[in-house]
Amino acid sequence: MVSDADPIFAGAHRIGISELAREPNFAQHLRNARMRRNLSVAEVADQVGVSTASIYFWENDRVRPRDANLSALCKVLKLPIRATREIAAR
Repeated sequence: MVSDADPIFAGAHRIGISELAREPNFAQHLRNARMRRNLSVAEVADQVGVSTASIYFWENDRVRPRDANLSALCKVLKLPIRATREIAAR
């Protein structure tokens, strides 16, 4: 049982375990990058040359983009290709 006295879990009940700081997964990384650029799903899909469904699937971690699409996505979202591929490989 977790108690508030335990320093590792202090405050976890107040903010929720899922809200504790952690590295974003690939899907969150893509969504955050798109939102920072103030682009809609449709705008990104159009610029990458894929369907809006593909963008939704990538952002919801249902599937990963193929290499060619990942490269195009990185260009549109101005993400470093090598670092993004490393995140995608996790």
